Amino acid sequence: MDSDCTTTTSRTAAAHSSPHVFEYAFAVFAAMVYSRALLFHLFPAGAASLPKTALYLSIYAITALLLLRHWRAALTTLATEKSVLALLLLACLSVLWSTAPGVTLQRAAGVGGGTLFAVYLVVRLRLDYILAVLGAGFAVSLAASLTTVALYPQQGIMAGLHEGLWSGAYGHKNLLGKFVTTGGAVFMALAIRRPPLSPALVTGVWCALFVLVMASSKSSMLAWSILFSGLGIYLIVSGRRALAATALLSSAIVLAAFVLQSGYKIMPSALQKETTRCASEMISGSAQSCDILDNAITSKPPSAELSTARGRLSLWLLLAEKIRQRPILGYGLGGFWLGEDGPSAEIWQQKPWLPSHAHNGFIDLALHLGLLGLGICLLGILAAAVRVLRRLRRGELDSATVCMSTLVAAVILVNIGESALLASNNLLWITLATGLLLLCRPQRDGGDA
Repeated sequence: MDSDCTTTTSRTAAAHSSPHVFEYAFAVFAAMVYSRALLFHLFPAGAASLPKTALYLSIYAITALLLLRHWRAALTTLATEKSVLALLLLACLSVLWSTAPGVTLQRAAGVGGGTLFAVYLVVRLRLDYILAVLGAGFAVSLAASLTTVALYPQQGIMAGLHEGLWSGAYGHKNLLGKFVTTGGAVFMALAIRRPPLSPALVTGVWCALFVLVMASSKSSMLAWSILFSGLGIYLIVSGRRALAATALLSSAIVLAAFVLQSGYKIMPSALQKETTRCASEMISGSAQSCDILDNAITSKPPSAELSTARGRLSLWLLLAEKIRQRPILGYGLGGFWLGEDGPSAEIWQQKPWLPSHAHNGFIDLALHLGLLGLGICLLGILAAAVRVLRRLRRGELDSATVCMSTLVAAVILVNIGESALLASNNLLWITLATGLLLLCRPQRDGGDA
């Protein structure tokens, strides 16, 4: 696959020539919009969808216009990383067999727009600028979530089954978890590319870690722990011990929070609440006894008693039967999860918690685009892994390759417990597509700033 990648050298080099400041500003703004956090405040629930649609269409149009002068490089980039192009074409064609053609057409447009933006980033910007653009999008996601929790706690903190857990600007703890996990990975990639240690980027990593722990999304916590443990090992070998300490310590903290939650039913959010209450009472002199751990256990949300793994496994077994009914091409992009009006109705009858997705991106991809779509995706990931291993074997595993691999690995890991593959107008899919396309970029870019 590396020989295919090298054919893009001259065209990508030409396309990288001095982007205008407007292009950088547009890229940052688009990344912020694709983070979906701004939409929470710009377009509250129940607001008309027309302005939101107009905003997305405007971004698609500007992206296409900016790429028009570099259409050869754009086509070459897409043709070189064939899995991204094949998935996009299959998603568009799935309108022909979809159970809900209108939904599929809308979703395919969103995936196409996001993929076009990823191509634009790879064609027009160098790696450090791409990471900065993605980092800006995830920084807005993080800041908007913290702001929502502070100013609109009734919206930023969940009630009912998940009472007390943070959902930030996303409405659910698991959505927040996958965004801050991927965002933390992007901040770490930026820190790797910018020695010496950057206090701002390390602060971003710790803020993302804090929000993740307060959201208590188990799947995202495991993804963080695995990813940052791997990055910590790489950084030790590379002699970046200060940054390695950040990666490994953050991994240990997340793993400890996961054990507290899973083994002892102690939610970090409840622990933080009880600690704050006890400290406040002690300062005022009104505290009689502060049994923080017992109070935290007592005030745990109902979801603390649920077996997440058992619930998801039983859901996956049900979905395996639905995949078997339409194995090759699936139900069309967005054609399965339609509530009581689509194929998901049978799942809802058996699952009273009414899942809106498979809680696994690869299973959802098989539902949307069949085993054909799943196979294309897995082949693309495998091809990227082979490129990285070849560079490792040749002693060419530079920081650029590690950062590109980090983007891909972060999104893959969060998709084991959540769903974001081929997500419409979504920064997570853009991050994955960008990472796969970047791994086909000529390696000389690794040294470019």
